[in-house]
Amino acid sequence: YSMGFHVHVNISKLSDSQLISVCQNFIKYEQAMDTLMPPSRQKGNTYCKSNRLAIEEMVGGYSEDIGPLLATCYSKEELAERMCPNDRYYKLNMRPFLAFGNAYKPTIEFRQHSSTCNKLKIKNWIR
Repeated sequence: YSMGFHVHVNISKLSDSQLISVCQNFIKYEQAMDTLMPPSRQKGNTYCKSNRLAIEEMVGGYSEDIGPLLATCYSKEELAERMCPNDRYYKLNMRPFLAFGNAYKPTIEFRQHSSTCNKLKIKNWIR
């Protein structure tokens, strides 16, 4: 059996610039949030890859240019491509709002948390 704990947040009322800010802050604080997660959710997880590392690869290593790189996105679609190149298995999945038909959801998905049935952990994570 397999279980996951992913939180979808509706972005239908966010402007492109507001969504860019969400992504910039996620990248900025990804490593800090990692410290709250078990090691299996921090590095090397196929289903919970680092958005920060994906962007660092894009710019050729860590750079203070990550924030401005995201700020130059002209659409939510371009932002999603930069944050989640090629698939949805990133800590912050931007792909739900790119889907078509029944798969479309006006959300972003936070995948970083480990699987849990603990009500207190769930409550604290979604706050």
